[in-house]
Amino acid sequence: MFENNHDRTRYILSLMGYSLSKPTIENKKSLETKIYCFQKGHILTLHDKSLDFYSETEKNLFSKIINAISVSKNESFFCFENEKELEKSIQYDNAIAILNFTNRIIQVSDPLISVPSLKSLLNEPSLKSELWQKIKHLRE
Repeated sequence: MFENNHDRTRYILSLMGYSLSKPTIENKKSLETKIYCFQKGHILTLHDKSLDFYSETEKNLFSKIINAISVSKNESFFCFENEKELEKSIQYDNAIAILNFTNRIIQVSDPLISVPSLKSLLNEPSLKSELWQKIKHLRE
């Protein structure tokens, strides 16, 4: 029935609802262009990947950064398909600051603060103090 172990594995995984197929170029491109957002109070953050995909240490650091500047209990997660969609939406947002954890250039009129990646902040502690100097005025 199966020519090799790979076919058997593929069949078993397909019964469980998993696929071993590689993402198509279009799907991969779509994933690369998405911008993941987290908003707490009036602070909006932009990410290349969902917060679910950060390591625990990165999540803890992110949580400490956000909690240091926002005491709000209102939190939301959302995603934009590309920069254009984000730029259109931000015009109507109530964010007082946007922390850009991506390396993308975002064209918005709100205060946009470029932030090193969470991994960089963990690897180079001096970057944390530089970041704090940039964002401490945002405390609610």
